[in-house]
Amino acid sequence: MLNRSFHYMLLGLLGAWFSSAWAADTVYVSLDGTHVEPYNTWETAATNIQTAVDYASAHTDSYDTVLVSNGFYYASNSITPTLGIQITAALTVKGLAGREATIVSGTNLPAPIFIVSNANAVVEGFTITGGRNIGVKMWNGIVSNCIVSSNHSGTRSGGCDFMTANAKVFDSIICYNSAQNIGAAGAGGSAGTLTRCVIVSNKAADSCGGLAGVKAYNCLIAYNMCENKVAGANGATLVNCTVVSNRVTRQRAAYQVDGLYGCTLTNCIVAYNGVSDFVACTSSYSCSPIRQPGEGNIGADPQFVDLANSDFRLQFGSPAIDAGTNLAHITDDLDGNPRPLNGNNLGAFHDMGCYEMPAYTEGDLSCRLTVTPAAGWGAVTASCQAVLGGANRAINHYWWNFGDGSPVQSGASLSTATHTFNQPGRYDITLTVSNTAGAVASNKLTDAVVVGVATSYVAEGGTG
Repeated sequence: MLNRSFHYMLLGLLGAWFSSAWAADTVYVSLDGTHVEPYNTWETAATNIQTAVDYASAHTDSYDTVLVSNGFYYASNSITPTLGIQITAALTVKGLAGREATIVSGTNLPAPIFIVSNANAVVEGFTITGGRNIGVKMWNGIVSNCIVSSNHSGTRSGGCDFMTANAKVFDSIICYNSAQNIGAAGAGGSAGTLTRCVIVSNKAADSCGGLAGVKAYNCLIAYNMCENKVAGANGATLVNCTVVSNRVTRQRAAYQVDGLYGCTLTNCIVAYNGVSDFVACTSSYSCSPIRQPGEGNIGADPQFVDLANSDFRLQFGSPAIDAGTNLAHITDDLDGNPRPLNGNNLGAFHDMGCYEMPAYTEGDLSCRLTVTPAAGWGAVTASCQAVLGGANRAINHYWWNFGDGSPVQSGASLSTATHTFNQPGRYDITLTVSNTAGAVASNKLTDAVVVGVATSYVAEGGTG
């Protein structure tokens, strides 16, 4: 009895710590509760989530929050056990100590784990896992700060299935979900919005691995797979997203796209997605190794901090820093940092991709470079410009290495340099500078210039 009382005391202290507002308006859920109505203390807490939701829904004049203690819960509906947890009232259903500590499983449940239909409903702070038929199905409402993992669907999207544009997911990780046919393994539907989410390592047999038919803001879409058709995103609207390392694994359909198919992009980075980054997409102010048609797009290596170890933040000197267009409704990045920041000391503009470079701070010396044009056919004459940063920019020497075996160009006044690349290939350009105090800085732009093979055409009756 002493141990049980001590447990209730700890739960009470945790509740007070996480929010002083939870009091008479809260229904509690705990695996150690005595399951006595009205479930409004930790000692009398309901022992399953749906019972607490049903009680609060029937008494919305008194209760607006269902607070769930740490533990592993099976999703079940108290009226129909084959249904998931249905939230039809304006309730906040919240894990006490966050998404890692409160787990809801759909093991053996032939329905979505959570079904959210009220426009003012919020599901927050859970790991939602093991669903045989969708993790979260949403007509309305919000899912926030959740991990939606290892769920499956045979006919719709596996992780989050959006039914209307009023369904929204914030600050969540959607990973290791799967789908068989229609929809996306990660998240998809006819509408819906994801903001500051990580969509990684989802896998579809057909249709799409990552996202389909939704809007995504400040999201990372990476390592998703599809056996057929599209791995990254299909028919989505993406703003300030990073799409990287997605793969089609079998390539059986009439079209196979590792990255994006039929998407609209603004301020995005799309790179290293197998053979094809884009098919039938419209983009602006976005970065990819090969420049895409559209206003403000650039063709360059985005220069991630550590591609091999999945750190897709930007290095100082990345061409994607301050290269986007400022959008009033995009005020932060995936990490929650404010946008825009002056990342390269040239002005505060939105960076491309889901991460914003921290505001520039003065050091002794730094440099980056810009190259125009970045691609061409046969032979390309590129103009290179040094961009300097640091407290001491009194440069006494520049070195330009064009990566094609030609001699390094150097001199005291070579802040710009011109070079012609005559052979097909991809060329890295490295700028090194030194100042009067003896400080040295260097920056390499990978795939700064791409030269394609010039094509000659031969035809009977030609005029040449």
